[in-house]
Amino acid sequence: MGGVWKSLRGHSGAWLAVAVTPDGSRIASGGADQAVRVWDLAKSEKLAIYRSHAAPVLAVEFLKDGTRLVSAAADGARGLARPGRR
Repeated sequence: MGGVWKSLRGHSGAWLAVAVTPDGSRIASGGADQAVRVWDLAKSEKLAIYRSHAAPVLAVEFLKDGTRLVSAAADGARGLARPGRR
């Protein structure tokens, strides 16, 4: 496996979940800080922060078309976001 690793910073606690869009252009993360973050991988740029959860985010997943992102938190709450593209 080859490639370049990039450093993406933003969560104030541990990263607990990670997902990549089907086309590989964006990454989403869920964290112990109860937030979901979305980055543009090519630019290492943060595109969005969602703070709708009241518990650590344990799962994130992009839907097949890559336009919607679902998340689930430790308290059983679920979320749906539509992160825009720049």
